[in-house]
Parts: sequence; C-alpha cells; structure tokens
Amino acid sequence: MKKKLLLVFALIMAMTLVACGGKTDDASDTSDKGDNKKQEKEFDAAALVNELKSSIKYESELEMVEAGEISNYVDLEDGVEATLYLSNGTTAEEIGVFVCKDKATADKMLENVKSYLSDQSESFKNYIPKESDRIEGGVVEIKNNAVIMCISGDSNKAKEIINKY
Repeated sequence: MKKKLLLVFALIMAMTLVACGGKTDDASDTSDKGDNKKQEKEFDAAALVNELKSSIKYESELEMVEAGEISNYVDLEDGVEATLYLSNGTTAEEIGVFVCKDKATADKMLENVKSYLSDQSESFKNYIPKESDRIEGGVVEIKNNAVIMCISGDSNKAKEIINKY
C-alpha cells in the first residue's frame, strides 16, 4: 500500500513539475531566464525525497504527511508544492522539499522552514536534548528554487545526495 501511494505521489509530482515548467522551446529566448526554467523543470523533487529516504539510515520510520496537512507544521507560501516526511515523535528526523515558483518565494519559504525547525529544536531541548542537536546539525538549503530540509543522523550523506540534484 505504501509503495503504491509513493508511486502515485511521485507521478503527481512529476506531472505537476512538467505542467509548471512553462514553454521552453522558444528559439528567440537565449537569456539566462530560459536556462533557469530548464534547470527548474529538470529538478525532480520526488526522486530527491525518495533518495534521501532510502539512502540514509533513520532511527525511526518516516511517514509522509498528507499535502493538506503540511501547513499545520510549516507555514507554506502561495504556490508552493510541498512534500514532508516526519518521524513518529521519538526522533526529530524529517525530510521536507518545498518547490517554489521563484527565488523570492524560496527565500520566504527558507525562513518559514528555519522558524519551524527553531520551534522544533526548542520543544526537543527539554524532551530529548540530543534531538535538538540533531536539528541544529541538519541540512536546510535552497536549490533550484526549492527549499530542502533533511534532519537525520548523517548530514554529510544528505548534502551529498542533495548536491546531485
């Protein structure tokens, strides 16, 4: 069931990215803006999430948050396509990819994610202090107008995976 749900989600994400890619075959467009659209279209958020989830060892099982529920955790900017996986609460392990329509939206989303993680870190300080340290050492960055968050025990591996995309 989880594999089918993951496959359906990956297909939906792929169709969304293709639909939002815009027309890039205009021969008269030789500006950097056209190159940016091409790079954004090639960014595969679903593949990144899958690789982060399958290539890094997590202490607890990560569960996908339904799209309509993500805003209960992280403030979403308009037009952001979000994917979020959370642990069961015994660890701070998480994966989040927030695909934004432009750099300005990505910058705002980065601040929202950092604010969310700051709140998470504070709540874990008294609950499970080592998890607060895990959050502080996590990976949060912007790549291809997407905010990528990976809180795991292996930040180096997470950075290595993210750099491939």
